[in-house]
Amino acid sequence: MSNDGPTKEAKKALCALLQRLNINKVVCVDDEHASPLTLDDILSWLETSSPEELISAFPEFKGPVSQDPDILKESFRKWWKGLELKQKDEFSNQARPFVQEEAKAESPDVDYMSILSEVFQGIDDITFSPLNLQEWHRQSEGLLAAPDCSQILFLFDQDMSKGGGRSNEGSAIVGSVLKKNSDSIPLCGILTHTANSDTQNQKWEELADEAGIAQDDFLVIPKSLLTDDLNEFNRQIKSAILAPSFRELKEMSAGILSESLEKAKEGLNTVTVLDFDHMIMRVAHGEGVWEGQMLFRLYTHFHRMEADKRARENIELAELIKRIRKVSNIPEMGKAEASKVIKEIRHGELYEDEKNINSAHMDITTGDVFEGPKASDGKRRLMMIATQACDLAMRFDGTRKADYVLLLHLSHVSNSEANKPRFMVLPYFSKDGAKEKIAVDFISTSMAPCWVLETCVLDQEGKCGFRLNAEPPDGLLPGWTKRFIDIRKKAKSLFEQWDVSCIADDEVRKDILTRMAPRVTSCGSVQASFADNEIHLPLRRVMRLRSAMAVEVVRQYAAFISRTPQEADLARKA
Repeated sequence: MSNDGPTKEAKKALCALLQRLNINKVVCVDDEHASPLTLDDILSWLETSSPEELISAFPEFKGPVSQDPDILKESFRKWWKGLELKQKDEFSNQARPFVQEEAKAESPDVDYMSILSEVFQGIDDITFSPLNLQEWHRQSEGLLAAPDCSQILFLFDQDMSKGGGRSNEGSAIVGSVLKKNSDSIPLCGILTHTANSDTQNQKWEELADEAGIAQDDFLVIPKSLLTDDLNEFNRQIKSAILAPSFRELKEMSAGILSESLEKAKEGLNTVTVLDFDHMIMRVAHGEGVWEGQMLFRLYTHFHRMEADKRARENIELAELIKRIRKVSNIPEMGKAEASKVIKEIRHGELYEDEKNINSAHMDITTGDVFEGPKASDGKRRLMMIATQACDLAMRFDGTRKADYVLLLHLSHVSNSEANKPRFMVLPYFSKDGAKEKIAVDFISTSMAPCWVLETCVLDQEGKCGFRLNAEPPDGLLPGWTKRFIDIRKKAKSLFEQWDVSCIADDEVRKDILTRMAPRVTSCGSVQASFADNEIHLPLRRVMRLRSAMAVEVVRQYAAFISRTPQEADLARKA
């Protein structure tokens, strides 16, 4: 990684970042700095090295090159004595992986520190200070008390056991530094080989708990990024530097939201009882919507309006955002990948969790996703309701316009299949941001009786099915009083039609039901079974696409089935 390409790019990005934040010094504390290269170390190495290896380790070397080791050593000695102290430190750190090859093989930290020195050293107006643990103890008080402490970036190795420290020395130092300087929090990062890109967040949380400090106050950076991905390393350095500003942003925005809550309450107080009855009760009843949803929709309206107003008028917030934007938008830093946390947030924006809709006995609607029996290849069989929401809405008298619902099947698709018109990929379908693509298949459709899917509303876990002697659960919408009676009638009729309990032989009874029991979806993949006064339906509501996405699915499906058919091209390749 020490070739000109990545190092120049890294320096360019770091230079832009540090200059915009007025960072003038980077202090790196690592036990690999405990035994710095000396001239004797280098001369000893030259005894068995070739002139080519010398040039690789010290490309700045200007002395005459000779195959004779003694002449080569003397030439190097004279050149070395003519260097300034800062140059000697820079060149020795740069050459360390070449000179101490055995140490490099035993510990990748040698290579990491060499690259770190190479990246930071030579940046204009930036002082890079590599310290061992003992040097840190001697200098830390002066560094932290300096007037320009806020312009210093501190990077600590986590495991300093080789330099006389502890295996958790880095987090211990950061914890101590942050607690002592709570008024003006220094910029701190922990460099560690015990974390990689996949385990970084977990390790970050562990170290924060161990040190008793907030995650926002420091950053954990995998050392492996120095050799695997310097651009990502730079991005994380940027995050470490921006952490205090983002902490301030969160605190400021939380204050605005809290203050806006009081105004939202005042807004609710301006609504009369008559208006409440109209919006929260009567309109909700007419559309088959839970009153609580209407209530918090109204409350959210007042809260959002007040929060937007306060945020726009807050000069400090505007200045803080401007300051963060100045750093965040550095073009040299490249594009960033969304973390698992971000993907989970986006998933929550697009989909409603099954626990929310099932435990609240929420009615079925467009966008509800049901899971049926697994397919022959072991993959989940998923179907989504795509009937127009207005036709599904239950009215106050327990009726719907629709007796059957349209189900669009969801499929696992490859990258090439995802671009076909028949598919609409559902982004962030999985909470963990799995790479597999799930898409709505506009060709694979089926129909199902409304009442069959409605039975999921009666179960806390969203399971479909009906026990003939069951009573309606608490919390159902008003229209469900009559609807429940209708479902029980339909279920009883189906049960009596397919009740084979009179057949004593269990195997014969099961065989008959397997071969002849009714299919509850037109595609035949979901089959009902009957036992002990209960209808079993292998369907469960597992998710809901929120309104905007559900409407988009229906819109794209309508566009697909209404597309203009084209006559076959007689001249096409056949």
